[in-house]
Amino acid sequence: MTPDRPALARTPAEARLRLELTACPVCFERETRWRLVSTGTVAGVALERYAGRCGRCGTAREADFRSPDEVPSDEPGGTEPPTRFGAGRPSELLDPAEWLEAATLTEAAAEQRLAVESVQQRRAGLEYARDAVVEAMRFLPVDGDRVPDESVFSPLGRQVLAVDPRRLTRGWMQAMRDGYEALLAEIDDRR
Repeated sequence: MTPDRPALARTPAEARLRLELTACPVCFERETRWRLVSTGTVAGVALERYAGRCGRCGTAREADFRSPDEVPSDEPGGTEPPTRFGAGRPSELLDPAEWLEAATLTEAAAEQRLAVESVQQRRAGLEYARDAVVEAMRFLPVDGDRVPDESVFSPLGRQVLAVDPRRLTRGWMQAMRDGYEALLAEIDDRR
């Protein structure tokens, strides 16, 4: 990904998550009301542009992503099933540590709202968290037990590599995914 070739947003949900996790460059607040403002082709690249204003300081913000229309048809499939965020190759927008962080934040928020959430909302939150873990797992090599260092490109990812690299292992991610699956099964059993 380069400034003239933004990262691919495989689905609108993936683009929204990237935007939600990106802090304002002025005040570092994440709260921004983003909206899709344009789609088009620039120099042969299909783009989607999102815009918004920071909820704290009012700074105008923009983000461009390549459109999913550009995904090559011969793209090899991944070993994990499709999710709301995409299928096949790993994300270009979030690295595996960011996907795991999204899962943890989603589940933590759901736990805080447990008393007021409906069963459907709780289930949706757990499915979202599980899908985020599945996206992190796409970075695992088929024959490897750990995410390669070169697949970690965010500041958060580099911090996880330095402080707690076991979080980027197959065993850790499978345990997270299986934990969400168990919680989802408990919900289904109560119905």
